[in-house]
Amino acid sequence: MAELEHKQQEHYNSDSSRGGKRKVLCFALLLVGLAIIVAAILAGAVCANGKCGSSNSISSNNNNDTATNLTNLTTVPKLSTTTPTTVPTLSITTATPTTLSPTVGQQRPQDNAVMRILPLGDSITMNGFGHFSYRYYLWRTLVLQLHDAVDFVGTLRDSAYGNNPDWPPVVLADPNTGRDMEYDFDQDHEGHWGEGVEYILDHLDGWLDSYSAPPTIALVHLGTNDCIAGEDPNGIYQELLRVAETLHAHHPDMQVFVATLIPSTYSTGLQDCLDAVNNNLEASLLLNTVGGPVHLVDMVEGFDIATDTWDSLHPTSEASETMANKWYDAIVAEVGSGK
Repeated sequence: MAELEHKQQEHYNSDSSRGGKRKVLCFALLLVGLAIIVAAILAGAVCANGKCGSSNSISSNNNNDTATNLTNLTTVPKLSTTTPTTVPTLSITTATPTTLSPTVGQQRPQDNAVMRILPLGDSITMNGFGHFSYRYYLWRTLVLQLHDAVDFVGTLRDSAYGNNPDWPPVVLADPNTGRDMEYDFDQDHEGHWGEGVEYILDHLDGWLDSYSAPPTIALVHLGTNDCIAGEDPNGIYQELLRVAETLHAHHPDMQVFVATLIPSTYSTGLQDCLDAVNNNLEASLLLNTVGGPVHLVDMVEGFDIATDTWDSLHPTSEASETMANKWYDAIVAEVGSGK
């Protein structure tokens, strides 16, 4: 009996020992779980306050990138403002027309124009690099007489490469109110830099269709670039006749004035070509054989290449004023002053 009780006691002690171990293991696991939960809560609180380690690392990288970008901004090369290599670099002096009077009032619209002029040509019509075109001087002369009854026509406005001079306005007394009214230069034109007669012919129909009102007068100085390109003078002359025919096809009563080409020593043999074109013009255009009124305007007489061009090709401001006077005299002789 005593032996049985001793065995039962050993079994109980063994069970108690195993049960105690289980309790200790469970308690340890509970503590580990609680520790994980507490650690997670603490980590969430830290991140909520913006102090999370991974976020700090990203922010630092971004700040470094921003600092690098700001540093790079100071090393970005500036755009070149050098004149294109195809354009000669010139020392430019200009003759600025006299400013007439202080500006008062506002410009009146040109809705009652009785003389609509199309300046048609190349860079000699456009001019540039601070030099005045004949267009300004002709406009000034006409507006002094006609006020807002003169309107220049064309799809272009700027001089070459945007190098416009400061065009002085004309200020006149309004005939109805007596107030001084300012008239700004009407820059519209079809003087296409570097282009020849064929280019003009390819686009002329479209230009004429695009104008809000048809021109009543066309001033044509074309063919110089064709001579520079070495084209046949007779072919250039025939293309000029087609220009006049195209103008009259759109507006049969348009008065077309064709200029002889101003002299130039810009390239070898250029003057010989210009002379040949001018001889053809003088021989036929005076006969008005192209379907409408065509008038020849002599731009060669009195023109001195040495003093009247700024690059042996384009007219100076003074020469442009002389050209304007010749255009004006021809218009008055054939059309009248418009009054």
